Amino acid sequence: SHPSDSPPSPNQLKRKMPKSSGATMVSPPPSDQTSQIDDADVTPRAPSPSKRRRLDLSSDQVLPFRQPDFASDRRFPDDLSSQPSSTKTSTTDRKSNRSRSPVKSMLDLRLAEKPMETIILDTLDQLPPNATALFASSLDASQCRNIIPHCMRERVQAAKSILDPALDAESHYYDIQSWAESHSAKVWDAVEELRTLQKIAARSREAELMSLTEPAWNARVHEPLLDVALEPFGDSVSHWDVTRASINKPYLGKHSSGAELQAKMVDFCITLNGKSMAKAVWKRLETASDNHSINHSSTSPLREHPIAISIETKAPGGSRDEAKAQLSVWVTSHLKRLRTLSGPSKNLNTVAIALPVVEVHGGEWSLLFLRDGDEDIQLIQTVKIGDTKSIVGCYQVVAFLRHLGFWATSVYR
Repeated sequence: SHPSDSPPSPNQLKRKMPKSSGATMVSPPPSDQTSQIDDADVTPRAPSPSKRRRLDLSSDQVLPFRQPDFASDRRFPDDLSSQPSSTKTSTTDRKSNRSRSPVKSMLDLRLAEKPMETIILDTLDQLPPNATALFASSLDASQCRNIIPHCMRERVQAAKSILDPALDAESHYYDIQSWAESHSAKVWDAVEELRTLQKIAARSREAELMSLTEPAWNARVHEPLLDVALEPFGDSVSHWDVTRASINKPYLGKHSSGAELQAKMVDFCITLNGKSMAKAVWKRLETASDNHSINHSSTSPLREHPIAISIETKAPGGSRDEAKAQLSVWVTSHLKRLRTLSGPSKNLNTVAIALPVVEVHGGEWSLLFLRDGDEDIQLIQTVKIGDTKSIVGCYQVVAFLRHLGFWATSVYR
């Protein structure tokens, strides 16, 4: 205001706006900035106590207020049926999930139609005979027995960390040729294997220090490790990323109330492969009541490749209880499918073979078994194998995965 103007009365506290070519809105702004309206000639007037100040606009002036364009605004669709099908599907899925019993921990599975019991292995009689040899060889790997090729002894000694075991005993080493012959496998390049494991160990340390996500661990560490470990088996076994594989509805577990249990997925599966296996699978499906898939999931490539081992991975901070719950739900559905494949004439209520499953946290690998029973299913915790943050730990896990591969091609096949 001009210095000569008299001070406003208490009822005239609103600011008078100076005349300018671009007039300014005179209502008090909601923040530090004043909203401006172009081409509006505002003439300040002394406000009356009972009236708000108005804009004095000539008849040929129009305020540039924009009206919302509802036709082009995506927030206001005029036809919901024109929306992508994925939107409607996800809404349906959410409704379906709400009707299912949630599974967030192993305790939730105590109320399953066939309850899940978790035990820690104490004696070998807790395992069926078809699992004891696999457990024994996995225990050897966890104790660094027969994990490193003889021909790589000096190189591994030079490459290992000060935190690794000494590896002085002969029991730490084995002969590649003899192992390949006794396990119906091919001889591999041990020097190239060491180079790959050094890279995996470095990536494991990096992933932990950088707090990388579970998908990053899968892509940078676990996938290459599975590649090198299963190479000697050629095309008889494969491993697959199954993070998007869904469980077919007939094989979803059920709550004791009758409601379906919330479906859970895992990260990797080791499957049986090969031409002879594919031929046997399709021949079996010809006579099956459900011929969509040999497994409990119809997601490619699980339709024609029988699952032998399921693997759930977590980043170092991931919940161990949640990992066990995911494995339990997934493999319980697997057991359900195996029961149906036994044939209706056998009226099978249990699967005789204990299925090995693998839990991975960061670089730490552990072996568990799911054992089917008449009244319940047992999740049996056994042994921690090793940690891929070190070269020796990588050799432990590779030896363990080869024991799993041999079990799949011999006992499970």
